Amino acid sequence: MEFVMGNRTLQINQPTVLRILQIINDYKDDHHYLSHLIADGEEVYDQFESYLEKHVQEIKKLVVVTKTVDEFIDTNLQLAKNYLIKAIPLLSELSQSFYQAPLSGDWHTLNDLFTGIEWLGKMEHAVEQTKKKPIGWSSLKESLAQIQQQLKEMEIALKNKDQVLIADLLQYEMLPLFMQLAESINRMSVGEKHP
Repeated sequence: MEFVMGNRTLQINQPTVLRILQIINDYKDDHHYLSHLIADGEEVYDQFESYLEKHVQEIKKLVVVTKTVDEFIDTNLQLAKNYLIKAIPLLSELSQSFYQAPLSGDWHTLNDLFTGIEWLGKMEHAVEQTKKKPIGWSSLKESLAQIQQQLKEMEIALKNKDQVLIADLLQYEMLPLFMQLAESINRMSVGEKHP
């Protein structure tokens, strides 16, 4: 296997998942973050170990893409911002659907919303692991904590099949929190971090 990471290229005979992860961890430092892998042209953004376990013997070329911590944080904040730009109008539309009679597509959209919230939580956790935080990070954390609290209320509404409560939570709780979260991200100084 040809292994490329930064400006280093190695030839690994009889590659193992453990060996590959060891090389990646030896190369990384406090200033770099594993962004993704490119295995024979296929980009892999998560569950690296699981992917490698399934494909390690067949991969001919593995490129490990790292980013600086600043690049990693800025990229994730931009992704979150883009997600919120799309999600905010959907929340209002979705709430209206639940006030009436939600169709199967509305339930799928609600599920997508939960998936997006899960991703936001993972993004927060990943940034929390870095030594730098964007200026204004605490307001983002607070907004996400409030969103998580509302998910507990949403779970009750879903268990009770209370479509009006689901609509109310979307319209009067989640929508303002998503707007607050978007504003928090917009106020953050991209590129400026607390040490």
